[in-house]
Amino acid sequence: MQVYWVSINDKWLSIGGEPDERSERNLQYEGANTFSIAESALRQGHSQCVHLFDSNPERIWDAFKRRYQIVEAAGGIVRNESDELLMIKRLGKWDLPKGKIAEGETAGCAALREVREETGIAELKMRKPAGTTYHTYMRDGQAILKPVYWFHISGSSEGAPKPQTQEGIEEAVWMNPAKVEAASANTHANIKALITPLI
Repeated sequence: MQVYWVSINDKWLSIGGEPDERSERNLQYEGANTFSIAESALRQGHSQCVHLFDSNPERIWDAFKRRYQIVEAAGGIVRNESDELLMIKRLGKWDLPKGKIAEGETAGCAALREVREETGIAELKMRKPAGTTYHTYMRDGQAILKPVYWFHISGSSEGAPKPQTQEGIEEAVWMNPAKVEAASANTHANIKALITPLI
């Protein structure tokens, strides 16, 4: 059965069909007030992970999405011929290259475009989808839910990456597993979940 994971304030809200023993707190879904309780616990730091459950988890997921404006994005988990991972530093935190999907653009094309724009790496080859992450944030008083569609991409290490500084990117670098592990201590929860299996 599908379980949805959403990063809220670098903590986790999960949604599924039954209680999850890995979660610090399990709440049976009883309408919109359940979301308020869960989000408050996460934002105020009372819990690291809250799990909402119902016999019909899609009902919870649909209700959750209606609380937000949806902004779709795509990004790349890019590795070179030496199995190094391409990472960027944005606003002081390590991240993976990603960005909003343009109107009429497919997620795969958006991922390749964003990697090229944010890192200057032009020689890229799409490999396969790598799943979807979800996170929330506030912008101009509007609550945003951002699904990011990730793709495994091969890239060439010829030529040093060039950070897109006008987008707030401070660094763009190839990292070996030891450096990725060090970077994972200074990244967002959803990015850490993606890169931890690569260490």
